[in-house]
Amino acid sequence: MVRGQTLEGCGTKARLLLRSRFATLRITNSHYTLRKMRQHVARFRGEACPLGLSPEIPLNMKIGPSRRDVLTLRAADGEARVLGERVLLLVARMDARERGKGHRELINLLPSLLGIWPDVQLVFPGPGEDRRNLKTLAARKGVASSVFLPGFVPGKTLIHLYRHCYAFVMPSRQEGFGLAYLEAMNFGKPCVGCFDQGAEDVIVHGETGLLVVDPSDTEDAREFGSKGFDRLHAHFTPARVQTCVKEKMAGIL
Repeated sequence: MVRGQTLEGCGTKARLLLRSRFATLRITNSHYTLRKMRQHVARFRGEACPLGLSPEIPLNMKIGPSRRDVLTLRAADGEARVLGERVLLLVARMDARERGKGHRELINLLPSLLGIWPDVQLVFPGPGEDRRNLKTLAARKGVASSVFLPGFVPGKTLIHLYRHCYAFVMPSRQEGFGLAYLEAMNFGKPCVGCFDQGAEDVIVHGETGLLVVDPSDTEDAREFGSKGFDRLHAHFTPARVQTCVKEKMAGIL
């Protein structure tokens, strides 16, 4: 860490910064990022302080009621439809240059899921020019009526979506940590992420959700969501992050 800054990636600028003789403490946002830094930067010495829920997001003190609000969104086929009880939520920007978040994998998987659970719906809030391509993919797969891409949504709507969804599914292959998992855990929702990514710092496989190599697994969610909520409070609050950073800094003072 240089003057309080946290390094999330290991690109050229980060490497130059880390080699600086002024870096007395190097803190990464996850143990996954720490491993990657050690792989890419010779003789790297650092500490991991996993991130926490943003202080701008109120920390829920209990999991809310299981009832779902009536929410209506326009599906990829252009029709306004009510969201059902089996919504799989993925909150992320849709950028054509960063297609590793899992949107395409989930759309490709959806025909098989609908064959088992006809009421499954994918909801992908978030901005990005790649939304048009995702709509085209949904139409080509014949699942446009079950895919929703509302674009940017206000905070209140996003809260409703987190509260309403059945599970938060972001099988991303480009996560240094994954703050959106914490946001979902704040509402007691089980999460799905990928192995060998920052999600490993957040999701306890088989306990608070699932980690997959390829996004193809589904499982009962209620117990995962409850344990994930408890894990959020134990490890990923803003106060916990502050304590971690202070402890690491105390070791060099």
